[in-house]
Amino acid sequence: MLAELPDAIVLTAGGDAAPVWLDVSRRLLLEEIAWPGQGSAAMISRILDLLFIQIIRAWASGPDADPGWMTGAVDPQIGQALAEIHADPAREWTVAGLAQVAHLSRSAFAQRFTERIGHTPGAYLAQLRLEIAAGLLRTTDDPINLIAAEVGYRSNAAFTRAFSKRYGSNPTQWRATADGTTG
Repeated sequence: MLAELPDAIVLTAGGDAAPVWLDVSRRLLLEEIAWPGQGSAAMISRILDLLFIQIIRAWASGPDADPGWMTGAVDPQIGQALAEIHADPAREWTVAGLAQVAHLSRSAFAQRFTERIGHTPGAYLAQLRLEIAAGLLRTTDDPINLIAAEVGYRSNAAFTRAFSKRYGSNPTQWRATADGTTG
């Protein structure tokens, strides 16, 4: 998640005042620092966590955010579809089915998903499946056909083609190397 963040996030106030959450967080933080009591360290930690989340939300929903998983995750409709995809990546997802999860029309969902994520729903799902498969190849001794089925491929040949295209070698060769690269 942190890899998707820019080096710096600059938030500007929309109007004359800072967002309410920023002012409330600032006041709570200053109070805990100025008058520490039992649990102040935990309070400060939680306030900073909430502040971080709010900043990420504000950035990801703003015009400066690059498309990616994070900008999609903070979008209420696209975030719901992403949660469903990640919960069951092997499912035979369709754009129509994901649009239904997001409570959008098929075309509105596809356009919004691509704008927020930077990939079409199908390309994102394929990328996710291959990343999961690479992790399983690296960390388990499961047979390749079992891994292919586990990530949603109905054909070992289709999985091998997709994996080879993405990683530059077939799953067997890729698994045999220490770091997942060939040559």
